[in-house]
Amino acid sequence: MPFKYHIVFVCAPSWGHCRPSVPISFKIVKERPDILVTYPVIGKFKEKMDKEVSRYCTGENSALKDNIRVVKISDFDGGEFQYWDLITNIAPEFVRKLCAREPMTSSTGRTYPTAPKPNLCLVDFVLCPLGLNLMKDEKVDTRIWCWSPASILGILDIVGPGYLADEAIELAKKTNKSIREAIIELSLTPNDKVIKLPGLPPAYVYEFMGEHNIPGADELRIDLTITLTDFIRQSHGLLMANTPIMEEECVNFTKQWLGRNCYALGPSMLPGEVEFNREESSRGREVVSFLNKIHNSYGKNSLLYMSFGTSAFPNGNVPWQLIGIILDMEIPFVRKSLPLEIFAMPHGDTYESIFPPELGDRLESSELALVVKWAPQQMILNHPVTGIFFTHAGQGSITESLALGIPMIIWPLQADQPYNAMNLALNLKVAYQLLEVRINHGLKPLYRGYKPKGTKEAIDTEFRQVLKDAFGPDGDAKRTAALEISKKLKETWEEGGGAMIELRRMLQENFS
Repeated sequence: MPFKYHIVFVCAPSWGHCRPSVPISFKIVKERPDILVTYPVIGKFKEKMDKEVSRYCTGENSALKDNIRVVKISDFDGGEFQYWDLITNIAPEFVRKLCAREPMTSSTGRTYPTAPKPNLCLVDFVLCPLGLNLMKDEKVDTRIWCWSPASILGILDIVGPGYLADEAIELAKKTNKSIREAIIELSLTPNDKVIKLPGLPPAYVYEFMGEHNIPGADELRIDLTITLTDFIRQSHGLLMANTPIMEEECVNFTKQWLGRNCYALGPSMLPGEVEFNREESSRGREVVSFLNKIHNSYGKNSLLYMSFGTSAFPNGNVPWQLIGIILDMEIPFVRKSLPLEIFAMPHGDTYESIFPPELGDRLESSELALVVKWAPQQMILNHPVTGIFFTHAGQGSITESLALGIPMIIWPLQADQPYNAMNLALNLKVAYQLLEVRINHGLKPLYRGYKPKGTKEAIDTEFRQVLKDAFGPDGDAKRTAALEISKKLKETWEEGGGAMIELRRMLQENFS
């Protein structure tokens, strides 16, 4: 079938931003094979995106590979934020050529046939300067939408009506401060202002501040506040990888507020859509063998899986304190008495460099622990041995966990993670949020009435109690709640489900 319509998808070069877009693109072209989707990517993301597309476009859907093309526009291979700057600078020329219907030649020398002029360009929310520039570019003749793979709670706190950006503008007018100074005063200073977001209990400003000194996190928040507000409010639409099942009030509020081309097509990744990849890691077979061994010896829901994603890791000695507790604490739960663990290391780290020598020796000699540099997360979460997921609460991780009915222990670090943690622990009741691990401004009293101490002893006491609860009746209750959400997430993409209706509404309103 010849292509009639064309979507350009410009994701930030970060796997947590790229990956959730692929199943959405697949669902779009499966529903409408007359639509072509083009991804401009950089360096290593070409191979990763091609592999992810192939996971979906297989079997009876193999012909849909031609509907999703991944074009490498630079061979650069460097740091994550360098990737972001680079694609912001070079993507405009790529989009201009597509709008002029010129044949595309990738950085590898491959030439792609002329395609229909793009009807829509989706730009990642963290690339908001790119989105604003494309809207101003006279040679870019297409609609520009914002793409958000993150929690809409965190974004709304920045750009929503009357929230941070509007407050900063008002404060700057009243005090003659710069916008930057106003943003710092309102959101990066531990003041006692109470925030009430749709669907969340009230909380103080400092409860949502990053709990660790992640390099560049504060600067990114400052830069995003005004630029992202302008982008979302001026763009022609918003596509979210969110679902009302997880963020109902916030998603519905955002749709009503924007009032135009606002669609929630989450969850984007669901179990059963594609075969879980067991061999992508060099230790993939070892992971599967370990899971099976623990399942045979200790039974269902007996394993703790721990991963903090690829971008950041908790600093200080507390992570080692918690892993030590996991290794030495006996927990009374059905059939077994020890917490079991798979620990996924942050990218770029090695076993020898990340662990203190004594702890590394304990992990290496333990038959109850497995440390891997890369973990096949969906496959681990889908295995019957997995009982709890210790996570930073990144949007992709929590969606995968709930889609497979796995409750969580959460240590949020930055960005949308504190919002997700509060939602999962207090609203959905599928997670334990660690509070004693908070530092600096995080040790102030929480609105909910708890005052963290942050001492080694308090951290030890809290974590031991959380583990005891997680592998006891309270953990079973949270697992029941997570399984109920899992069922709803699956149903939403079935015929007549909310996400399927939303997808068809988007296609009908924009591609007919």
